[in-house]
Amino acid sequence: LQRRIRELEAAEAARRQSEERLRESESKFRLTFDASPDSVNLNRLEDGLYVDVNEGFTKLTGYAREDVIGRTSAEISIWHDPADRQKLVQDLRERGYCENLEAVFRMKDGRLGTGLMSAQLIALKGVPHIISITRDITERNRMLQALRDTKRLLEETQAIARLGGWEYDVAAARLAWTAEVYRIYGVGPDYDPNDVEKAVGFYAP
Repeated sequence: LQRRIRELEAAEAARRQSEERLRESESKFRLTFDASPDSVNLNRLEDGLYVDVNEGFTKLTGYAREDVIGRTSAEISIWHDPADRQKLVQDLRERGYCENLEAVFRMKDGRLGTGLMSAQLIALKGVPHIISITRDITERNRMLQALRDTKRLLEETQAIARLGGWEYDVAAARLAWTAEVYRIYGVGPDYDPNDVEKAVGFYAP
């Protein structure tokens, strides 16, 4: 009898330890979930039903938590292109995760923004769900496009004026030409301006 009592006490102690570890794990998850500055969502895989969102989601999209919990992503039309969600779901079904999916999302006020999403497939009470983190890259993409536009304008201006430019990287000891310099000297883009023996002829008096 005493042996049986000790076994029951040991089992009870193990159960309490297991419950305590589970509470600690849930507490750490909640802290990470809430503290992330990025948008973090918990959605049902089947239909995109929102189970939970953090403050990063509300700041990014303009939706309050009560606006989305219990509703699907289709109901609030947050995916600008539904094909992006289909790709997300396909990757999750095939691999269990999705990394760096760039997609356009529709905010509550109708604005469009670009996000970079990574997601993992998890099970809640046996039902597949998506835990996802999305970072707003709208401004980053806008700056990259502005740089591309500026580069294109510079190249067009150089072509019209027949002016070229070059840059020398001191650390790497490498010379780089703009596209117009190649055209001025009549060489193809595969020509290496760092080939001194050939390049000297362009600068000889």
